[in-house]
Amino acid sequence: MWFDTAHDNQLYRADSIGATEIVEGGWELVRDLGIAEAIGDAATAQAAAVAAQGTADGAQTAAENAQGDATTALGELDDIAADDKITPVEKLTLLPLWNGILAEKADIDAEADTFGVSKVAYGTAYNNLYGYVVTTLNTFGSMTTTTDITRATWNGYFEAYYNAKIEILNAISSAAKTLA
Repeated sequence: MWFDTAHDNQLYRADSIGATEIVEGGWELVRDLGIAEAIGDAATAQAAAVAAQGTADGAQTAAENAQGDATTALGELDDIAADDKITPVEKLTLLPLWNGILAEKADIDAEADTFGVSKVAYGTAYNNLYGYVVTTLNTFGSMTTTTDITRATWNGYFEAYYNAKIEILNAISSAAKTLA
């Protein structure tokens, strides 16, 4: 048996026992379409497995990075809330962090949908945080005034959000690994 890799892995068999050279009429093309299809399917499956492993690795990296990002953000947020006030300068520091939270929501939801991961806890934590920061406090309604907060409440909403984010990213990573 011989696979001709130069011609789409066509399978040939020797016409005679002991054939070692390719000579005119010495090899016969195996015309079993089932074999050809199986070879093609195997190549497709291998490519899909490699892609799935790449996706799983990416999801794992995202989950690991989220833990570090959450720790850093929670430290900054705790410092901001230390005096129970969000000053105009602190709002300028907080705004990019807040915009990042808003921007990542759609991506995390899409990944969760792709891998069949529940978004309930993450969605609830996001909605609660959004309601507190935007609706209750109207934190960014005026960037020139100080907003009064309760530190424990402020920290609680952000901690709940970041914990839910880490949990959903870990769940996405686990689901991606099962497909790899």
